[in-house]
Amino acid sequence: MKLVVASKNPVKVQASKKAFEDVFKTKIELLSLEVASGVSDQPKSDKESLQGAANRLEAARQEIADADYYVAIEAGIEDSLEGMMSFSWQLILHKDKISKTKTQTIFLAEPLAELIRQGYELGHAIDKVFDKNNSKQKQGAVGVMTEGLVTRERLYYDGIVLALITFNIMAKI
Repeated sequence: MKLVVASKNPVKVQASKKAFEDVFKTKIELLSLEVASGVSDQPKSDKESLQGAANRLEAARQEIADADYYVAIEAGIEDSLEGMMSFSWQLILHKDKISKTKTQTIFLAEPLAELIRQGYELGHAIDKVFDKNNSKQKQGAVGVMTEGLVTRERLYYDGIVLALITFNIMAKI
């Protein structure tokens, strides 16, 4: 099975590979590539994050046309009356069908939200507040904030497994 992940981020790549191996119980030929999201570096709405994932998915398909599946993940934040939220969209393309899932939404502590409002990306805000380095390509904001109890890879993995229901379980009924 040939899988293209529309990112070089090791957390996204590993979560995708593991989810596909676990769901399909087969060896995965994985290709990862850096493609543009077409949205801001820090998407600031649910809609912008979803659009970024969709753009990555299409760009990956344009670059490598013969894969069985394509995965795109786009994290984002959204400020609301309740506070600033963090989440990500996982999109999977198989043939001409797209399946989508969204991770759990977490509310960010106000010091993080304030840095983001000042123009920081969430990963950079996490690094600054928690004295980390390149956390977005490691444990991510959720990993830092939960002290490793919940990892970014696990959030993505769960989202990808749920998105694969459309192609795996639902295809059997």
